[in-house]
Amino acid sequence: MPLLKIETTVPLEDDRSRALASEAVCAVAETTGKPSSVVMVTVHAGSSMSFGGDTESIALFEVRGIELAPDKTEALTHRFTDFAREHLAVPAERVFVIADDVPRGRWGFDRRVL
Repeated sequence: MPLLKIETTVPLEDDRSRALASEAVCAVAETTGKPSSVVMVTVHAGSSMSFGGDTESIALFEVRGIELAPDKTEALTHRFTDFAREHLAVPAERVFVIADDVPRGRWGFDRRVL
């Protein structure tokens, strides 16, 4: 049950934000090997962010999941760096990816703990 949180300084209209989220579901599913039916994506566009004192074009992708294999971090980084360049026009040196494995018993869903 991966969760992808996208935060960016790039402003997006609601329809573009929803389209981005839909495409990101596919990207997460393909990269992690999890079914798209269990992938959740949130998009926070137009955020106030700074890196090195510069507030221009930044994107942060936080991926969390149960049994998210550490060897997927590099693939996720490549995938979302390209994704940010293609969909948000954010250069690679301004894209950050965090991959976090959530231990079983630490994720609740549908009134149960997974």
